[in-house]
Amino acid sequence: LPPDESKQGFTLLGFFRTNGPVSDPIRASETDPPVVTTYQRTTYERSQLAIRSVYIPRESDIGETFMDANGRMLQPQEQSVDFLYGYPRSPTDSPYPEKAIAAFYLGIGTDPSKTDLHPENYLSDELKPSYSQNSWGLGLTPDLISRVLITSISYTPDREAELAHLRREVTVVVSPVKNENNQRQPPRRITWELVGIPIPGEQDCEWRLDKITSTIVTDGLGYLPTPSLAETAALVR
Repeated sequence: LPPDESKQGFTLLGFFRTNGPVSDPIRASETDPPVVTTYQRTTYERSQLAIRSVYIPRESDIGETFMDANGRMLQPQEQSVDFLYGYPRSPTDSPYPEKAIAAFYLGIGTDPSKTDLHPENYLSDELKPSYSQNSWGLGLTPDLISRVLITSISYTPDREAELAHLRREVTVVVSPVKNENNQRQPPRRITWELVGIPIPGEQDCEWRLDKITSTIVTDGLGYLPTPSLAETAALVR
């Protein structure tokens, strides 16, 4: 806040510690609170993935603030895995299996921001025609989902196997958000087998989702414990 003439200094409304971008406070409308989004990238992450945290202020006697009554920062309203530098433009921009998984699930949804993303391009040729009819482990078809939140991606990198275009297995924990009530659904742990599609003239390949090998629906209302930065020291492990 601007300084009060009767007081010295400023009133702290919030502080955000991160090694990635921090958005300016954004209001969806004049009546909505300002939202701040931060991105925290881990040191050895190769797929431009980051921990995305969304902060919403509370009302207080000084107005909107991101601090609680005890002077501590509010916890994020939402936290998930997202792309640090934006959604990949095509499958050829995703030479790593875990990046293809992230691109597929983060592209699903009827939210206007996803109109031109085409997540079906990350499916194998056999699966691509059924994109709109399949639930892809989410329990809902894409037309019933506004967006998908990724809690974690588990994968053991093996460059020799990747360069040999051998099938790879990636596990992702996701929570779909329904269209009708914007309600976050219980997390689902989904394991995919991916197939490598050679790129002419390139050593790397495109990775396409080819087969779900397991799906586990977890208990709860869609809210997993928020991982600490120490626990997510490697989004790809």
